Amino acid sequence: MIKVTCSNGVVLNYDDTFVAGDLITMYNVGYYEFVKYEKRGNDSAPLVYGKQRYTANGKRRNSTKVEFCDASYCVRGTSKVKQIVDKLKQDIIDLEAMIN
Repeated sequence: MIKVTCSNGVVLNYDDTFVAGDLITMYNVGYYEFVKYEKRGNDSAPLVYGKQRYTANGKRRNSTKVEFCDASYCVRGTSKVKQIVDKLKQDIIDLEAMIN
């Protein structure tokens, strides 16, 4: 993780280890294939470019449109999906407890 202090004092953290093809989340809803970083100067996080590969609920989407957002909004998609799966597993356990 890289920490950047902007000229207005805001501190941003971002992951600088994404490589082409990694699954990431961006500011926009859904899961994206990482394309590249674009440096914007020393006092801001870079832009991250990606192509949407899945909707927020996991439906496949092969968009050719390249979207971008500030790197401080991006996280690894696999860790986000794991968090969702773990929560759903717990929800199932709770629901099963209600009927048993």
